[in-house]
Amino acid sequence: MARSPLLRPVRPPDRRRPIVAALAALGLAATLAPPQAYAASIVVDSLADTATAADGDCTFREAIHNANSLAGDTTGGDCAAGSAAPTVDTITFSVAGTILTGSALPAIHGSAGLDTGAVRIDGGGTVTLQRSAGSGPGLEIGRSGALTSLVVIRGLTITGYIGAGIDMIRVASVDIESCVIHDNGQQGIRIQHDATTGVTIQGCRIGVDGSGNASGNDDDGIQINDGADGVTIDGNWISANNGNDGIDIRGGGGNGSGHLVENNFIGTDGTGSSCGGPPNTFGNGGMGIDVTGGVSTSTFQNNVIGCNGRGLTTTQIGGHGIEISGASSVDNDILNNYIGTNAGGTDLGNHNNGIHLNSGVDDTTIQGNTIAFNGAGLSASNVHNDGIRIDGSTTDNNRVTQNAIHSNGGTDVDGLGIDLNGDGVQDNDSNDPDSGSNMLTNYPLITSATWVGGLLQVDGCFDGRTGAPSEAPFTLELFCNAAPDASSNGEGQTYAASVVLAADVGTTTYGGGATCTTPGTLHAFLPPAGCVFVASNATNSTGSTSEFGPNAAALACTLTPQTATNILPGDTSHSVTATVARGTTAVASATVDFSVTGTNIVGGPDPVTNGSGVATFGYTSGGTPGADTIAATVTDGGETATCLGPNGTTSVSKTWELPNAVALTSFDGRRIGRSVKLEWRTAVELKHAGFRVLRGDATGRETVLTPRLIAPRGGELGGADYTFVDWAAPLGALSYWLEDVDTLGHASRHGPVALPAARPRTIQLPPRGLPWLAPGGTDLPMEASR
Repeated sequence: MARSPLLRPVRPPDRRRPIVAALAALGLAATLAPPQAYAASIVVDSLADTATAADGDCTFREAIHNANSLAGDTTGGDCAAGSAAPTVDTITFSVAGTILTGSALPAIHGSAGLDTGAVRIDGGGTVTLQRSAGSGPGLEIGRSGALTSLVVIRGLTITGYIGAGIDMIRVASVDIESCVIHDNGQQGIRIQHDATTGVTIQGCRIGVDGSGNASGNDDDGIQINDGADGVTIDGNWISANNGNDGIDIRGGGGNGSGHLVENNFIGTDGTGSSCGGPPNTFGNGGMGIDVTGGVSTSTFQNNVIGCNGRGLTTTQIGGHGIEISGASSVDNDILNNYIGTNAGGTDLGNHNNGIHLNSGVDDTTIQGNTIAFNGAGLSASNVHNDGIRIDGSTTDNNRVTQNAIHSNGGTDVDGLGIDLNGDGVQDNDSNDPDSGSNMLTNYPLITSATWVGGLLQVDGCFDGRTGAPSEAPFTLELFCNAAPDASSNGEGQTYAASVVLAADVGTTTYGGGATCTTPGTLHAFLPPAGCVFVASNATNSTGSTSEFGPNAAALACTLTPQTATNILPGDTSHSVTATVARGTTAVASATVDFSVTGTNIVGGPDPVTNGSGVATFGYTSGGTPGADTIAATVTDGGETATCLGPNGTTSVSKTWELPNAVALTSFDGRRIGRSVKLEWRTAVELKHAGFRVLRGDATGRETVLTPRLIAPRGGELGGADYTFVDWAAPLGALSYWLEDVDTLGHASRHGPVALPAARPRTIQLPPRGLPWLAPGGTDLPMEASR
C-alpha cells in the first residue's frame, strides 16, 4: 500500500531502534559485523509444508529450521545452511502461491542463547501462509528465554490462523513490512514482553485482504502489551478488525513508552475517504486506538481515524477514535490527526467520542487535530458523545490547543466540543476553586463579537483562579464556527487567535449560573473569512484546558458600492449598499450611519435595513471626476459595528471618471478612382488626443496611414465632422479602422469599413503626337478636409 502523508510530524519521540542499539543491548556492538553482510541466502523452492530431510525440496518450514540453527543445515541439503550471528540469513522464494500449513511453523529465534535469530524473510508479495490444520499463530518471532533481534518479515500474506497472524515476544529491532494480515482468529499482530523494543510495522494491510476487501482479524489489528517499548506503526491500513480495536497498546507491568503511531488509515478505506458500504464495512469493532495501563511519552500523529465502533448498537459504549486511560499514562501527544473526518471534510464519524481521556491521564497534548462528526452512533441515556471527553477526578493538565472541533455529538444536545466530567456543560464558579477533570477550569463568557475598526472585538468576562494557589496566566483561544452548537456553548471549528491574560476580565456574578454583568474586552483580532459565530476556551498555567464557553453571533456589516465607474456631465446620483447580519441571521430595522466624502457631496438621510438586512444610501456629487470615500457603522441591540468593504477595509472608495471614449455617430468610406475617401462624425469627445487611421489588406497586414494623430475638433459639448483620403489605396480588397486615442494614450478602435477590390479601367491612348486627356474627368478632391 502506498503511503499517504497527511501532515508534517510535529515531535517524533526518540525511537532508539537502529541495529547498533539492538546489538548494544546484547553486548555485541563492539565486535559484530554490520547487519547488511548477509551470511546465507536460503531459497524456498516448494510450496509444500514438509520437513523431510534430503527429499530435494526446500520448504519454508525447513528454511526456518536452518536459519534458527547453529549447526548449519538440518535438512539434508534441501536448503542452504544458516549462519550464526552477527550475520543475517535471508529467506526468499523462487515459487509463488499459497503454503497450507498443517501445524504451527517453527518460531523464529536464536539457538542456545547465542544466535540472535537474525533473519530476513521476503515473500515478494507473492507468497501466502494459510492455516490448513493445527493451532497457534501464523508466524512466531522470539521466545521467553532470550532476546531475538534483527528480524525482517516482508511481503507475506498471512491468513486463517487460530492465533495471531504474527506473534512476537521478547524481541528487538524487528521490522514487519508490506505484509497483508487478515482473517486470523486473534490479533493481526501481537507484540509482548517488557524487554521488547524497536519493532516497526510499516506499509501493511491489517484486517484487509490483498484486493482491498474487508477481512478482519477477530481481535485487535495490532496489540502491544506487557510494557513493550518503542514500537513504530507507520503508513499502514488497519481496518475491519472485528473483535476489538485497530491498535491496542497495553502498558502492563512494564508500562511501555516511546511508541510512534503515524500516517495510518485506521477504520476507513485505503484512501481515508469512506467507511465502505453502506453499511460500514471498514470500521474496527472497538476503538481506533486504545491506550491503557500507564503508557507514556508516545506520539499519535498524522493518522486518519474514522468509522470505528462498527457493529456496536446505539446503547453500547465504545468506539472512540482514540482513548487513553490509566493513572500512569502521562506525557502523550495526539497531533495533527483527522478523527471522524478527513482533509476533504467527509463524515467518517466514530461511534462515540473523537478522543477520550480517562482515569488519571495527565499531561496529554492534543494539538492541530481535526475532530468532527463523532458520536452519532450512540444514544444511551446519561452518556454524552463529544469531540473530546475528559473524565476522572485526577485527570489533569491535559492541554487542548489549536484544533478544529465541530459537528460532534450527533443529535445529542449535550454533545460538546470539549466535555469535562462527561456530564454536559459545566457551570463556572467564583475564582474557580473546584476540582475534577482538568481541574474543571472556568471558560470565558463571551457577550458580543463586533467588528470595530477592521478587527473583530470580542467582549465578555473571564474569572480564573487568581487567588492562592494561582493558576494564572491563562491562555484564551478564540475560534470561529459556521453554526452554533446545539448546547448553546461553542465548538471550535476554525482556530482564529489566542491571548494571554494575567488577571480576570470584566465582572462575573454567580447565582443560578455565571453571568457577565460588566463585560470587558477579551481580545480584538483579524479572524479568518466567514467568521460568523465565535467561541473560546481557556488553559491555565498547569496546562488544563476548559470546555468551550457560550458562542456569540458576530455582528457584521458589509459595504457594496454601485457597479458603475463612469459619469457623464450632469450625472450626480450615486448609491452604496450595506448588508447587516448577526451570525447567519439578517438584521432588520437597524440604522446604518453613512459618511461619504468627496467633491461637493450632498448625502441623503441614513437608511434603515429592510427584512433582508439591506440598507441603500443615496447621495449626490458635483458630477465631476474624483473619488468618493464611503464609511458606515451600524447599531443593533446596543452594539455598534464598523461596516467593512469586500476586502475587509473600513471604508470603500468609488472613483468617478469621465468616459475615455469618443461617441461616433457614423463611419463610412468609398472608392474614388484610385483613392479611398473616409468620413466620420462624432457626437461627443471626452479627454480626446486625436484619431489614427489604419488600412488592412487581404493578407491581414495593417498599415498606419497617419503617423501623426488627426487633431480633435469636438469636445464635451458636441462633436465634429472628419474626412480623410487615402491617395495611394491599392486595388485589392481593403479594410479601414479608426482609433480614437485619449490623453493617457489609450486607444479605442472603430470599424472596420470594408471595401471590395477596384475594377480595372481601360484607357484609349491618342495617336502619337496628340495631347493626352484623362477620359471623363474625375471628382477626386485635391486635398482632404481635416
